[in-house]
Amino acid sequence: MKSAIGNLMGVSAITVVILLLTAILPSSARSQSGSDLSSFISVEGTYTRSLGNLSPIFPSAAGGYVSYGHYFPEQIVAMLKVGYSGYEVSDNATPSGQKLSAVHLLAGPRYYFTTNGLMPFLFLNVGLNFVTTKIDVGYFQSDRTSTQFGWQVGFGATLPITGPIGLEVQAKYNAHFLYHEGSTEGLEGLGNMTGFEYGLGVTWGLR
Repeated sequence: MKSAIGNLMGVSAITVVILLLTAILPSSARSQSGSDLSSFISVEGTYTRSLGNLSPIFPSAAGGYVSYGHYFPEQIVAMLKVGYSGYEVSDNATPSGQKLSAVHLLAGPRYYFTTNGLMPFLFLNVGLNFVTTKIDVGYFQSDRTSTQFGWQVGFGATLPITGPIGLEVQAKYNAHFLYHEGSTEGLEGLGNMTGFEYGLGVTWGLR
C-alpha cells in the first residue's frame, strides 16, 4: 500500500511540475522547438522506487543518465542512453554488506505529440545492464558482475526554456532482470530490479 501511494505521488508530482511550468513561463521563453533542431543531448537525475522480490532489501535507487537524441521525422527521436543506478540497502537487510548497482546502456524510440511549446512524449528503451551484486536473501544469492537484459517504458515532457536549453521530466516503468544459477526455493534464478523511476533533467538542442 505504501509503495502504491509513493508511486502515485511521484507521477502526480511530475504532472504538477509540467502544469506549473506551462503556466508561469512566458511564451517568449518557449520559442525554441523540436522542429528547429536535428538532435539534442540531455543530463537527467533519477529516483527509483523498487518493486519485485528484491525490493525489501533494496527499496530505492538514485542515479542518472546522459542521453543523445536524433530527430528523424520531427516528431520521432532515436535515443541512446548511458546511465547508472546505485541502490539503497534496507536497514533491516541481513547479512550486512549487501549491494546492488548497475550501469545501463539503452536505446529506443521516443514519440513527441507536438514539437512546439510544451512537448509531451512517450518512449520505449531496451538494452543491457552491467550489474554488480552482492546479495544473499535465501532464495537469491549472487556475488559477481554480470550482463543482463532490461527495458523501460514511460512518458514525459520537454519544455524549452531559452535558446537551445530545455527542461525535461519523465516517469517510467523499469523491468531490469537478474538471473543467477545459484538461486533456490523455486525461483529458478530470477530476481529483478523492477520499479517506477522518476527523472528530472536538462536538454541542450543541436542544429
